[in-house]
Amino acid sequence: MYDSLVERMAFETKTLFISIEYRLSPETVFPGGILDCEAAIDHFYQFGEIQFGVNTSKVVIMGDSAGGNLATVVAQRRAARKALPALAGQVLIYPLLQMADMQTVSYRYFHTRLNGYALVDPESVAYYYMFYAGIDMDEKAYLIPSVVSNGHVAKHLHKDVEEVMMSYRKVIETTRNYNNHSISERWQIERNYEAQDLMKPFLTNPDFSPLMRKDLSNLPPTMVITCEFDVLRDE
Repeated sequence: MYDSLVERMAFETKTLFISIEYRLSPETVFPGGILDCEAAIDHFYQFGEIQFGVNTSKVVIMGDSAGGNLATVVAQRRAARKALPALAGQVLIYPLLQMADMQTVSYRYFHTRLNGYALVDPESVAYYYMFYAGIDMDEKAYLIPSVVSNGHVAKHLHKDVEEVMMSYRKVIETTRNYNNHSISERWQIERNYEAQDLMKPFLTNPDFSPLMRKDLSNLPPTMVITCEFDVLRDE
């Protein structure tokens, strides 16, 4: 799927690109994709200079959407264990970074203005993210309406979630990036205890939801590319 794009980027930037064919969900669930990416990157660091003549102090990791999730999780985990060589940077393209708040402004903007027009919708994000968590969504699809209202967040997690999310929300929701008059208020939460039980191990786990990591100070220089009309924009 990405071959032609990677080839074009390599040609235009005169840069070596390595595209990691990590295993996908639902066949391989969390944290399988992370471990695949880490194994590939560790191998490249070990043999990249010998096989490709690469300066391993200049390696940048990049991913889009779910791949952006994996890219920054790998970067965070390497930084946490002080792995060397350190990554020179990360490029995150409309990354999927959290599932604890499905009512951010960009999600509510979708419901108000983009329903039926945008490529990615809140229901699909919830569906595939829960598949990644190892939940059989062919059988549990009935949970989606409660999840997109934040009904999957157990009360005992609210403090941890709010501590992180509010620090971002204050900035995003007070900017002029949106016409806030055209966006609905947060709607009623439809609590679902089954969804809460299933998602409890994942929502505040930074390896699953990297936006939940409280200390980002030791990450490499980062470029974030986002889309104007996208539920993931605020992430």
